[in-house]
Amino acid sequence: MSSDEIDQTTIYGAKILQKKHGWRFSVDSVALSKFCVETELYYFKNEPKNLFLDVGTGCGVVIILIQNFLKLEEKIDHLPYFFGIDIDPDMIKIANTNMRINEVFGSVVLGDIREAPFKKNSFDIIVSNPPYIPVGEGKISQKYDIAKWEITFDLRSFVRSSSEILKSKGRIYVVYNSNRLGELLSVFFKVHLNPSFIRFYHHSKDRKSDFFVLCAQKDGKRKLEVLPPFFSDHFIW
Repeated sequence: MSSDEIDQTTIYGAKILQKKHGWRFSVDSVALSKFCVETELYYFKNEPKNLFLDVGTGCGVVIILIQNFLKLEEKIDHLPYFFGIDIDPDMIKIANTNMRINEVFGSVVLGDIREAPFKKNSFDIIVSNPPYIPVGEGKISQKYDIAKWEITFDLRSFVRSSSEILKSKGRIYVVYNSNRLGELLSVFFKVHLNPSFIRFYHHSKDRKSDFFVLCAQKDGKRKLEVLPPFFSDHFIW
């Protein structure tokens, strides 16, 4: 991939390289990162946070923002190790470059989460901005195909595989389309991922929710708490 196909964006102090054409990160990745850090530090402050995994890491923006947000917190005595996994070789190269530029402690590997080279019950925290459109719904765009459509894996296989490698009492954070909330909750419960906290995103106060960010704890007992919504003016860079 030539340098002419790449550009750089600065966001919350991070320098992010990404493709000029094709999938590019958006507000959903930023919302996921902020929600993860805020929820961990407020509601799970005494739980381990040593090993993170980003499933479908793309350019690595979620990992990088999580580390940057954690660095701002005086109560953090050490930063975790971050793994990322993605099936796109080009994105692996970009993500590892971004992690090096931003001095992230971790690495990104090429692979499929359903056949991931990770042991069961390995991770304290998993984050993901997975594909959210079922195959057969809408016209598949070659520009965004595997990032948006469930071509490489669907919701059920993603959740099942993630639950297997997440430690008991570990947390999983996802961002997903609001119109599939019921389906996602059903799938989570079936693999002992207990939904704990959720925030909905709206472009403005008079518009319906576009997506939500959700935290679930493996083998958790909390009742689901709906936190105040995000609006577009919460994210400015």
